Amino acid sequence: MRKPSTRGTPARLPTENAEQIAVVDWLRKQLVNGHPVTFVHVPNEGKRSAQGNTIAQAMGLQPGFPDLLIITTTELAPRGAFIELKRRDGGKRSDRQILWGRILREREGLKGDFFDGAREAVVFLASLGYGPPPP
Repeated sequence: MRKPSTRGTPARLPTENAEQIAVVDWLRKQLVNGHPVTFVHVPNEGKRSAQGNTIAQAMGLQPGFPDLLIITTTELAPRGAFIELKRRDGGKRSDRQILWGRILREREGLKGDFFDGAREAVVFLASLGYGPPPP
């Protein structure tokens, strides 16, 4: 029996988690002014019980806050940057994510946006001086 052809079938896309791990791997290898880039992942994703959610929010969790907050500054990102990463197929943006993006850009002066996949995010971060662009 012949195997069905996979030619023309779209390749399975990496998960959002895998895309973010790729961005973090890239960030960990970069230096700005001779120092490692300082950043943090804000664990907003995942399911919690009602009690767990209440506790997390009491501890400061903000629904919709971006996936990565980059503390290190550069000449082109004098206040730092943020990344809200989605899968390459253009994952859904929540109203709270859109609002946080606006607050961080307009009020706090951070550079950042939504990115469909790790490559888009890394190209953006490289354009801000966080490291060389990917090949």
